[in-house]
Amino acid sequence: VSLVCGGNGKCKAATCSDKVLNGKEEGLDCGGPYCSQCPTVFLMVGGANCQAGFYTAPGPWQVTPLGVATESAVAVAAPFGHAIGAVRLHKPGDPQHNAILLTVATNKVWGPLTSLGPTLFTRDAPTLSINGVFAHIGFQGMNYKYFSSTWDPNASWGQIELVGTPQATGLAAGVIADDTLTHYIFPNGNDGNNLATTT
Repeated sequence: VSLVCGGNGKCKAATCSDKVLNGKEEGLDCGGPYCSQCPTVFLMVGGANCQAGFYTAPGPWQVTPLGVATESAVAVAAPFGHAIGAVRLHKPGDPQHNAILLTVATNKVWGPLTSLGPTLFTRDAPTLSINGVFAHIGFQGMNYKYFSSTWDPNASWGQIELVGTPQATGLAAGVIADDTLTHYIFPNGNDGNNLATTT
């Protein structure tokens, strides 16, 4: 029943534009087998127990504990149809201390944390950005150099690449993507730590 009824006692068929939560919709005029996907907000929080979650109206929040700790900021990005979270593991004394760990959500289900490469570590929080269905990560390695990789939904993470040729600096890097280019931003130690960018 659409709940959109006239004075004659007859109700109209549910549609994806009637401004009523009806039919098989998951949210107002969205979701389910007939309407477009509902807008979803993805979130990651750090601390003693990192968590990843999402919210699709009318709610509630769905939260998944990740079982790891971090003292750095976490990053989350949502390429079309997925979400990706990145965290810098904080576990002094553990061989994976400062490792970059990633989780991918497909159909709003967060997967297990996995390492970006076998022994990739970062001095600071990684950053994520999206470009269509692709996600891009930027981070500073333990050798103070900056690195990047691209996530493809068909092939997972690509090769780790050096970003630019900066000299040692203790500052974090960033990554910004638009519809056509991915921009990596980093302090250049060759130029008084002024910001440099490469695409």
